[in-house]
Order: sequence, then structure tokens, then C-alpha cells
Amino acid sequence: MTGGGLRSLSWPAALSLTFALSACSVPVTQTRPPSAEPQGQPATSRVEPAPPSADTVMPTAPASPWQRLRDGFVMPGCEYEPAVLREARRFTRSADRFAANWRAAMPFVLLVLDEIERRKLPTEFALLPYVESRYRPLVAKGRGPAGIWQLMPRTASARGLVVNRSLDERLDVPASTRVALDLLERYDREFGDWRLATMAYNAGEYRIKAQLPSPPGPALTAEALAKLKLSPITHLHLARLLALACIIREPERFEVSLPAVEDDDALEVLALPTPVDIRLAAALSGLPLERLRTLNAAADPTSVSTVLKNRMLLPKTRLARFETGLRQIPKQQRAYWSTMRVERAMRLGELAARLDVAGAVLAAANQLPESADLDPGQSVLVPADEPGTEVGEATGFHVVRWGDTLSAIAGRYGVRLDELLRWNAIESSSTLHIGMRLRIRAPGY
Repeated sequence: MTGGGLRSLSWPAALSLTFALSACSVPVTQTRPPSAEPQGQPATSRVEPAPPSADTVMPTAPASPWQRLRDGFVMPGCEYEPAVLREARRFTRSADRFAANWRAAMPFVLLVLDEIERRKLPTEFALLPYVESRYRPLVAKGRGPAGIWQLMPRTASARGLVVNRSLDERLDVPASTRVALDLLERYDREFGDWRLATMAYNAGEYRIKAQLPSPPGPALTAEALAKLKLSPITHLHLARLLALACIIREPERFEVSLPAVEDDDALEVLALPTPVDIRLAAALSGLPLERLRTLNAAADPTSVSTVLKNRMLLPKTRLARFETGLRQIPKQQRAYWSTMRVERAMRLGELAARLDVAGAVLAAANQLPESADLDPGQSVLVPADEPGTEVGEATGFHVVRWGDTLSAIAGRYGVRLDELLRWNAIESSSTLHIGMRLRIRAPGY
């Protein structure tokens, strides 16, 4: 959380940085992992690889994120100052909770770690969202910070993120990570010390500048840095970052188990050709709705009828299923869907006919065959009209809103109540649900 007004898809080009931290009471390792990113490749014709020989060494499995983190650590270790071990023990007071927090965070950890390695930054910064938010895309309270990086609205807006009532890109993990890492790189250019860059992220760069000589002198020892007249929270912020690195270096020392990567953890940023209702996206991908909401929290996180407009984060394992299902939904019917409870037993194809929806569309959206039997009370996804628009004779349907009753709907459209009930295969005692579509014209008209 950056203070002083600075609490804090395309990724920017990596910046190669080489800075040293010296003269600390505990030496700082300066080695950074070599970049695997090509710096440019000449155009060449495609060459078929030779068949492997008996002596060919097969590629090894990719390193775990924990080993990748260890390989990229450059800051001081567990013995840097007493507060580091104290915070490490606090983090691991409940080993199960600590492991569960990282288990939930893993999809975002992998995204952030990929970008940090691409920029050749210290991998300790992949731990910063854990310090800030436990890697949760937290919604802002008023004008407060938001997202896994806890960016303030002014900081985010000044760096190109959209922050308004319907979209808060501080909750967009790829976009907010770009902004946060840009800030950390700028702070390091300013101070030449990753520790001070970390503290500036919390306190704001001007508070740090006010405590340093001009021009800057040699790198501060741990004792000298601890004497800077900054908020205790800012000093604790650095200690917590180093404590997490300490735990990851030596998990056995703290008797914790670090979770392994699971199949659904690797995410893909998927461009959407048309807006898609998040409930439809969840059904097509087979991913639980709340999990998909967490991955895509930027789009109106408090709304039931969230529409993913330009892109979405989805596990790579779910891409093929989602794209196959989406191709079966007409573009004009992707944006708004609602949940309808079936009042009596019927087949899905019969419900589709009653709703004047293509059976194949309703089947694809619900991942069911058209011949599937629906039970009374079963919930089914059905196309809905855009929220806030009037629905009536032009479409032949009414979308139930707050306060609607069956008799009021019948009276509004000048139809008899028994006709309304018959056209929709419901009883007069049926419960209406917001978003439910009711036919207000006889079928075929």
C-alpha cells in the first residue's frame, strides 16, 4: 500500500537493471537469474528437428515457483534484523492457514512471477502482494486502496488504469501488476537500493527522499536504514517482505509445506470478440462462478450481472472447452443471461421452445443435451435482455424486476393472468425471481 498519494493486454518491455546493495550488516546477494527471453531473432526458414538419438537428454520438468523464487532472491536473508524472524514466525503461526493462503494465491503468483522474471527484477517482489493483500483482489472501501497490490485510485489513474463504478482495473491482476512493477523500477532508479524501493512503495517516494542525503551516499547498513525517521509500518513492511523470503528459503525451519502447482493454476488472458455474461462464461468453461469472479474481479465486482467486455482470465486447461461452447452461442446472445427456476418437469428442448430460444443455444449454455429432463426447481441459464432496458411487446418477453407480481405483469401488457400462466408453464403461486424471462405473447406471435 503506497502512502503519500502513492499507495500503491499488454506488458511493457523489460528493463535490464543492475544495482548493488552493499555495506549492509548482512551481505546482499547481487546475482540475478539469467533471462531466457530472446532479445530478437533473425528471420530464418523452418528447419525440421533431427530425430532424438539414444544419447539425447530429455528436457526436465519446469522448476516449481518456489525454486524460481529462491533462484531470483537478491535481498538480505533471515538474519537481516530481529524483526524478520519475528514476522516469519508470525506468518507461520498456523502452518495450515499459511499453506492455504498460498494455495488460493497460486494462479496470481504465477502471473506475477512470470512478469517479474521477464523484467529481471528481484523475485522478492512476487511476495509483495502477499504482504499487501494475501494476494486477494480486494475491493476498495471508498477512496481507499484496491487489488492485490493495494494501489490508490490516484496512483492507478495517473498510470492509465480505469477506476470508476463499473470498472476498477486495480482489480485486474495483469494490468495492476504492470503499474506496481513500473513503480518499483522507478523507485529503484531513484534510490539504487531494492530495500528503499520497497519502503517507498509503502510510504511514498518523497518521504524516503526527505530522509536521505543529496546526492545519495553509499548504501545504508541495516542499522542506518532502521534509524530513518519513517512510520513503524513502513519499517515493518520491509521486514515482512524479507520474512516471507526467509520462509520460502527454509520452509522446514518453520515447519510449513508450500503447495504444489495444480492444473487450473496456469492462466491465460483471453481476448473476447464480444461481451460475455460471466455466468455464461462459467457454465461454458466448467469453472465455478465464484472462482471466475475472483479471477476477473475488475468488471463490476458487486454486480450479479457482470459482463466480461474485452478480455478474461481463464485457466489454460479450460480454454478449449470455453471456446467450443462459445461458438455455439450467437454473438447477439452472449452478453446477458439470467438464472430461471423451472416450475414443472419438462425437457430442455421444450423449455427452449417456450422461451423462443434455439434448443442448441440453451443446451450449449447449460452443458446439457436438448433431450435432458429438467426437474421442478432446477435452475437453468436463459438469455436475458440488457439490464435497464424496457422489455415488452417488441420482444415478446418481460424480464422480472424487483416488486413485480404475476397479476401486475399481466395487467401491464393487457393479457389475462391465466394466459400468462399457461404461456410460461407456471402456477399462480409460483415464486418470481429477478431476471426471470416471462413470455407476454402467445407462442408463434
